[in-house]
Amino acid sequence: MNNMFLKLEKTLFFFILYYVESFCISTLSDEDLNTVSLYYYSPSHISEQIIGPNTTLIDFASDLPTKLIIHGYIAHRNHGSVEPVKNAYLGRGDTNVILADWEQLAHKLYDESRSYVRQIGVRVGALLSVYIKNQNVTFDDIHVVGHSLGAHIAGNVGRHFDGQLSRITGLDPAAPLFTNLSIDAIKQSDGQFVDIIHTGGYSLGEIWTRGHVDFYPNSGIFHQPGCRKDDLLTLFSCSHFRAPLYFAESILLPNSFVAVKCTFKDILSDTPNKCANSVETVFMGDIVPKEYATAFARGTYYLTTNEVYPFGRGNYSQFGIL
Repeated sequence: MNNMFLKLEKTLFFFILYYVESFCISTLSDEDLNTVSLYYYSPSHISEQIIGPNTTLIDFASDLPTKLIIHGYIAHRNHGSVEPVKNAYLGRGDTNVILADWEQLAHKLYDESRSYVRQIGVRVGALLSVYIKNQNVTFDDIHVVGHSLGAHIAGNVGRHFDGQLSRITGLDPAAPLFTNLSIDAIKQSDGQFVDIIHTGGYSLGEIWTRGHVDFYPNSGIFHQPGCRKDDLLTLFSCSHFRAPLYFAESILLPNSFVAVKCTFKDILSDTPNKCANSVETVFMGDIVPKEYATAFARGTYYLTTNEVYPFGRGNYSQFGIL
C-alpha cells in the first residue's frame, strides 16, 4: 500500500510540474528574435564573420564539416563554457565552426529564458538554413553542440530540420523547469545521432536519459571530482560546467574518456566498483560517432574522471603525454 501511494505521489508531482512547465513557453517579438545571431569561424581565418542572407564568408572550407556551438543560460558566445570547445575545434583545424549567440535572451530571469527555448531553436535553425543554402552544405556535415539551456535549443534546431542533421550533442542539459516529458526538451529523434553528457544531475543538469547514448561521468551527478564544496551554488555550477570541459578535452585527446556500458540503475547506485564487470566500452566525447554511432554507442555508459586537467583517464601515449 505504501508503495502504491509513493507511486501516486510521484505521478502527481510530475503531472503538476509538467502542467506548470507548459505555461513556461512565451512568445518572442521579431525584435527579440533578431538579437539571436550566428558567427562563423574558418580554421584558416579565425576572425568571426556574422552569417546573413547576403554574407560572403571568407575562407570557407567547403570540404570540411561544420560544428555549431550553442551557449547556455547567463552566457554568450565568448563564455568559458564555449571558448574551450571552439578553440579545440579550430586548433585541430579540420572543421568549420559556428557560434550561436542568444546573449540578450539568456540574461533574463531563468523561467523567462527557459520559456524561449523552442523559439530560439527555430530562429537558429532558420539562420543555419541560410548557411546551408549559401555554402551548399549537407545535413550530414552538421553537428550541433549545446550546453545547459543551449542543449535543449540544440534539440529544437535539430527538430527544425526534422531530425535530419548528422548529430546533436547535449552537454548537461538544463534541468530546472524541465521534466522528462517536456515537449521542447532535447530528445533522441532530434538528430540522426543524439549523445548526452551528464555532469550536474539532481541540481542544474538533468539525470534522465535523452539521447541514443547517455554518458554519466562520475555517475553524472553534481559532485564532480575537483569541484569545491564551499557552498551548493559553487558545487552545482562547477559540476554543470564540467560537461563542456570534458567534451573540449575529447576533441584534441579523443582517447581520453573510456566509458563502460552499464544500466542506469547501477550507474546511480552507491555500490563500490559499480559497472566493473562490463566489457563493452566506447570513448565519450567528440569521437563517438566516427567509430561507434552505428554499431555500439547506444544506451547508458559510466566512467570516472580526474579532479583536474587532463580529466580523462584514457590512452594519451599517442600524443607523447604519458
